[in-house]
Amino acid sequence: LKEIGGVVRNIDHVKQIIFSHQTMAKSRGMRESLSVVELLNQAIELSFQPGDLKWIRLQRDYRVVPHVVIDRHQLLQILVNLLRNAKQAMQLQGGLNHILAIGVGGGSEEGLSVIITIRDTGIGIAPEHLARMFTRGFTTKNDGNGIGLHSSIVTIHSMGGSLQAHSDGVGTGATLTLTLPVQREAIPT
Repeated sequence: LKEIGGVVRNIDHVKQIIFSHQTMAKSRGMRESLSVVELLNQAIELSFQPGDLKWIRLQRDYRVVPHVVIDRHQLLQILVNLLRNAKQAMQLQGGLNHILAIGVGGGSEEGLSVIITIRDTGIGIAPEHLARMFTRGFTTKNDGNGIGLHSSIVTIHSMGGSLQAHSDGVGTGATLTLTLPVQREAIPT
């Protein structure tokens, strides 16, 4: 029953992605108050298979943060994209003892925000690629098209948030930081 529930959520997610892509130019998606932690856990479920946990150890550091008012399916798609990119980077690095550290915390530099960090022990990012990571069409993958990270940052900016990447270079892993604004009417978790 748990697996069927997961399949139903995944099918609903795919339907919403298709719907979002069809209507993205026309209007914004439905925004709702939601728990980033719950959505992040759903994205992890969508991004990893049980066999992945033989070579990846997940470390979660979730702080208590307010709900965010956001389009659930757009944010879920972004999180899945970031997690799958991290997984692919760790596969390219090789080895069996990878760590994927996922954090959720708060910030208040420019108003209240929720900050999600995804840090992997993958292949890392070459310094010359960091500035171009979110450019449309830019990819370092043989089978990539350069749309995933670009559409992610465009969507995050339209939500009033930001997405940043950091790496000390090839072979050192990477950290992606996603910052989402919290509206005053958002409910604490």
